[in-house]
Amino acid sequence: MKNPDVIVIGAAVVGCSLAFHLARDGAKAAVLDKGRICSGMSARSGALVRMHYTFAPEAELAWKSFTYFTHWPEIVGPPGCGFVRTGFAIVVASENVDRLRTNVAMLQRIGIDTRTIDPKQLWEIEPEANVEDVAMAAYEPQSGYADPVATTQSLANAAQRAGAEFVLDTPVAAI
Repeated sequence: MKNPDVIVIGAAVVGCSLAFHLARDGAKAAVLDKGRICSGMSARSGALVRMHYTFAPEAELAWKSFTYFTHWPEIVGPPGCGFVRTGFAIVVASENVDRLRTNVAMLQRIGIDTRTIDPKQLWEIEPEANVEDVAMAAYEPQSGYADPVATTQSLANAAQRAGAEFVLDTPVAAI
């Protein structure tokens, strides 16, 4: 690609997502990576898809991103991201119950489907959980995980369909 509008360094999940969004919006994007698509840390990710964060802007971003995982074919296209809904729980001891309640209230104001539950309710959801030291939990029934390689490759494919160019096995030594 001659004279790209934007050069993205790194073909991991963030770089591929940037390239997809830029190209979809009409920018000429070139992605350079020293290796292959998703050959670094993105491939090793646990790829949790959850919204439980304590920093409101981060939770809002996760909430907006969640739509991608639940509507991947319409937004990004094939081959998909491998999203599996499992639910997500975070547990606290008694000294953090008030903080958890405050955080869950903030998440609910954003629109996130989350609630506090007691140890018995957590055990009913997940009978294998050891709830002996749990005072309270926050539970997000919509959360889960995605396949990190499939997610990244799907974003790269969509970026290429939109006109982005990938230059792989090309280390960037200076800008």
